[in-house]
Amino acid sequence: TEEVNYVGARMVGENQGAQNVWNGNEIEAIDGGFYYIRLYAHNNNPGGYNAVAEDTKVSFNIPQESAASIRVNGYITSSNAYPSEYVDYVDFVAEQPFHLEYVYGSALLENNGIGADGGIQLSDDIAASGSGGVLIGYDELDGRVPGCYQYANYITIMVKVVYDYSFALDTQVRLAGSADEPWQKESAAEIGDIIEFQLTYENTDSFTQEDVVIRSVLPANLEYVAGSTVLYNVNYPNGLVSDTDAVVDNGISIGAYTAGSNAFVRFTAKVVDEDLAWGSNTLVNWGRASVGETVQQDAASVIVQNNTPFHILIVIFLVIAILSGSAFIILRIKI
Repeated sequence: TEEVNYVGARMVGENQGAQNVWNGNEIEAIDGGFYYIRLYAHNNNPGGYNAVAEDTKVSFNIPQESAASIRVNGYITSSNAYPSEYVDYVDFVAEQPFHLEYVYGSALLENNGIGADGGIQLSDDIAASGSGGVLIGYDELDGRVPGCYQYANYITIMVKVVYDYSFALDTQVRLAGSADEPWQKESAAEIGDIIEFQLTYENTDSFTQEDVVIRSVLPANLEYVAGSTVLYNVNYPNGLVSDTDAVVDNGISIGAYTAGSNAFVRFTAKVVDEDLAWGSNTLVNWGRASVGETVQQDAASVIVQNNTPFHILIVIFLVIAILSGSAFIILRIKI
């Protein structure tokens, strides 16, 4: 075929059938967006089954690079066509670097033959580098495509756009009330102590990052102190008390940050004994920062020594009970 723009793309959404608009040259890449990429394969010889294209394969080249513009090429090859290979493309573009992720299991062939009833799934080799593509066909996946429009093939795959944001996250800890003590990655504590955590975010990109979200995943035996979340940044150098405790749930949005700017989120938690083991316990708090689909995480630990006298009494009681039971058994045997 000599079709122009036979590779196109559109965002996944409402399917308008023949009214779907396919962008054949360039399409905006939106962070987190899913897109169909379609390849139109048609043998334009009007001879039907008397002019079958043999060994017909299709493939897509999805670059693994991160860039502000990524070109996806679609290929059609046939052993008895001239030329034997056709190439077309669609460009994904954005104002910042991103990469494309192929959605496994999404390759589909639709035509009036084998792919007439909702399409037939194709192998994921269609997007694998060096695979040489996958066979298509009209009556079966044998590479045979008869000539003329009623035998045309529509091949689609799905990709996801992921912006590649660059930022840093550091999670630190210290005993609450010890403002003169340095922040550290590990702190010793006792049951009942109040612990203070600090999550530091820094934008290391050359552009502004919107809607930065900070979250903390507290382990068991660390109980969040309600109303303790405070945000520090250039707009709130003395701190802004958060009106939500979502930092330990789904996270809180801390706004937008220009290149090189940063923010601190602090909150406190209480060491409790829900299921502490006897002896030393390491309680790991994972801090997370996300911008769009990009996530960074970092941890800080609290070391708790559980030497509660109550545990000692339980051990003593069990020993006494065992010894008493043994003595009672011996006594019964002698009687």
